[in-house]
Amino acid sequence: MTWYDQAACRGMGVDLFYAARPSREVVDLCAGCPVQPQCLEAVIAEETANGIPSYREVFGYRGGRTPLERVAIYRQSAPPPVERPAIGNNPECGTTAGKDVHHKRGEITCRACREAINERVRQRKAAKLKEAAA
Repeated sequence: MTWYDQAACRGMGVDLFYAARPSREVVDLCAGCPVQPQCLEAVIAEETANGIPSYREVFGYRGGRTPLERVAIYRQSAPPPVERPAIGNNPECGTTAGKDVHHKRGEITCRACREAINERVRQRKAAKLKEAAA
């Protein structure tokens, strides 16, 4: 017998749980469910299978939680991004293209790449001012 076989919602239509707002009936049903913790655990495993979802990717009142409550749980449990050393890790570090490499890897942009981006912005602003003055 699985946890779902013991769920208070077993046999009920899923439409109740995917309404724009959960009804009082649904909230009370989940609150009194003997397997609510296992349900929430299964929902979290399903929704985070491909990483931490945004609130736009989470639907329905599931596991006794609203989508926003579940996203808050996911964000609290997410590991912080790791800043890797710039030298040797990315041959393009210190360039604006290096920022893109960091972004693709899911890394925090290193200091050398941030400085290169800031310098490029300063150069563009100076060129626009010079052009406007001419």
